[in-house]
Amino acid sequence: MSLDEIFSKESRPVIDFIDRLRSLGIEKEAAIPQIAVVGDQSSGKSSVLEAISGIPFPRGKGLVTRCATRLCMTQTSDRDWTASIGLADDPDSKVVAESPDSLGEEINRLTEEICEGRTFSERVIEITIRSSSVPDLTVIDLPGIVRTNTKGQQKGVVDDVNNLLQSYLEPERTIILAVIPSNQDIATIDILERAEKVDPTGHRTVGVLTKPDLIDEGAEEEVLKVLLNERKPLKLGYFMVKNRSQKQLDDGLTLNDAQEDEKRYFQSHSVFRRANHDQLGVESLTMMLTKLLVQHIRKALPDLLCELRKAYDEAKVELQKLGAAPPATSSDCREMAAGIVRSTLDMVSKCTDDNGTLINQMKAKFPEFAKEVRMTKPDFEGLNDVFVVKCVLADKKKCTFELPRKHLTEVATDSRIGKPMGVGSDVWIQKNALPISLKCRVDKIETNLDIKNGTNGSLIFGVGSKETHYEPQYRYFTICEVKNRYIDEVIKLIAEDRGRPLRGFHSFKVFTKIVGSFVDLWKPCTSRICVIVANSSKTKMRRIWRDTSSGSRFAQLNDAIFRALTEALTKCREELPEKASGVFVKEANPSTTNPAYLRDLNKLKGDRFKAEICGAFSNDSKYGGENIKKIVTNWHDNIMSDNDEMEAQDMIDMLDSYWKVASKRFVDNIEQLLDTDYLMQMVRRSTELMDEHVTKLSDDDIKSLFEEDPLRKHARNQLQAKFERLQQALKHFESVFGATFAMQENDTREGSDEISDNDSDFQAFEASL
Repeated sequence: MSLDEIFSKESRPVIDFIDRLRSLGIEKEAAIPQIAVVGDQSSGKSSVLEAISGIPFPRGKGLVTRCATRLCMTQTSDRDWTASIGLADDPDSKVVAESPDSLGEEINRLTEEICEGRTFSERVIEITIRSSSVPDLTVIDLPGIVRTNTKGQQKGVVDDVNNLLQSYLEPERTIILAVIPSNQDIATIDILERAEKVDPTGHRTVGVLTKPDLIDEGAEEEVLKVLLNERKPLKLGYFMVKNRSQKQLDDGLTLNDAQEDEKRYFQSHSVFRRANHDQLGVESLTMMLTKLLVQHIRKALPDLLCELRKAYDEAKVELQKLGAAPPATSSDCREMAAGIVRSTLDMVSKCTDDNGTLINQMKAKFPEFAKEVRMTKPDFEGLNDVFVVKCVLADKKKCTFELPRKHLTEVATDSRIGKPMGVGSDVWIQKNALPISLKCRVDKIETNLDIKNGTNGSLIFGVGSKETHYEPQYRYFTICEVKNRYIDEVIKLIAEDRGRPLRGFHSFKVFTKIVGSFVDLWKPCTSRICVIVANSSKTKMRRIWRDTSSGSRFAQLNDAIFRALTEALTKCREELPEKASGVFVKEANPSTTNPAYLRDLNKLKGDRFKAEICGAFSNDSKYGGENIKKIVTNWHDNIMSDNDEMEAQDMIDMLDSYWKVASKRFVDNIEQLLDTDYLMQMVRRSTELMDEHVTKLSDDDIKSLFEEDPLRKHARNQLQAKFERLQQALKHFESVFGATFAMQENDTREGSDEISDNDSDFQAFEASL
């Protein structure tokens, strides 16, 4: 049977189809059906390929084949012979060969070129031949098995060759053509052991017995058992070929003459002519390989198509994740940058509008700020004034101890109406202050005193391990010493600034000095609220930047937008202490036209008079006219008896009333400052700096913002090449096999803003006020 009779009309398109996929580089995405020629060094691999293709492959001993060589053969009807050779991964390296002999020379040249002084290379030489004398077949010749390093070979060559062989043998779609010298014991053949590991069922391993003319006399029967698949059987069996001997090569025996010699050899051999003639000779081997490859390809097509579709869909999704390539022109770059900037600024503006995130966060923090300001109120009422009170214990021992005014209530007496609590005042301890533990002196000896409520209104004094009961009539104590009073501090300040003005003229200088002292107390909490708002703004700006930049793969553009937002925040934050200081300067110079000031001042004085009068008339007995006159006279005399205290009390009343007005105004001013001079200013600054850093750059600078990250660019190029390979492969499926294998595309579309409270930030901000 001739070669022309082997190939049906369906066989050639199938082989061409796989060769086309291979030329597209689909091997990177999926294993392609192929025939790998493998064997020991000098096993006759190259001679087999030479007999099939007519190409004089390099011969010799040792590692002659130093890289993989793919041989793609196409049978034509005309007698013209055309061939090309080059590197599989470099289309530009392909050159046209003038003759089979020149192909052999090119194989040697390319091998030396890619090995570059090394023993071995992983790159692939690809040879394409079109001729009437070659079969429709594609095979790949692999380096021979290396067991030990020899002189001149690099270290590691054994592992390198083994890894390469394994990478070709493992894929299920590789047909293993195991080349075995006939003059070696089949039990010792390494390639059969390797093939069995990766192909345990044997459905893709074919044995080729070479060099039958070198079999020792008398050993032919054992070799025949192998050929007949009786010894070391393979599911696909064995073939035997006889290639040209070295003497025949030296004598110039042509390939055609060699094939005739091979036929005569098997026909006349006393042992091997008993084998099936379809197992003998290169022509029989070629026919079988062609049939086997076509069958293998047809069987693999459905799964191969599924793998390519899956890889195509995955590549498409990955490309969509990477996004489109950068804009080509500066105007396109400017338009895209303007869109991203607009989106960023819109988000900045929204978080500072009437119901924005930052506004709501700031508003939520201001009740606490207002509370902190209220907590700084000076002790205008003198609740923390400290008095020494005395009493006599049950055992007649004298006891003295200190208590603040807020724990004491003065017993109203006619004689003390109009006088502040002080030495001589009778007082009792408020029940809500008990129990209380404090130091005391009992007959000049210091000890601890525990006071708690007893039954029926009594008090229990515990001195040491003893408890002393006081009946209600002994519940009152007498102030014997004034330890410190707020009013005394004011009296001292007024006295120090007395100067020329007559008594009765209130010193505005003293008033201003005291106002300045309590305004200073607002600085720590002001620093805190400013830093909180600044930090929350920083957090929000970072979130906005992350949200807008996550969709942009242009690192330099993202950096420019980040710089603009960061500079806007920095400038606003740097200006904030100075603006806040302006509020403090204004508040340190008291001034108000708020009627609440005088209204509260008059109320303070009226409430004090009312409390004193009501206290004087607290007795249930009926007061006659003389008694009322006496009480009013005592009150008048008492309030007029000490002009210093009266003057200081008037000053304190004015300070108290003014503090209420000023503290509320201050809280409002700070809130307005942070709103208009910080948050709104941040939006304006961001807009200005976006122009400076992005939208108003020169054409060259705006294009530089869209220079893609090298790694991302490389990834895109790799993915794009992969996507195009797969797209062409699927279209190739459709063009060759029609609607059954039509390309089917599946379109794939695509934390909390917490406020930071950093103490070091507060301290630094406060220091700048």
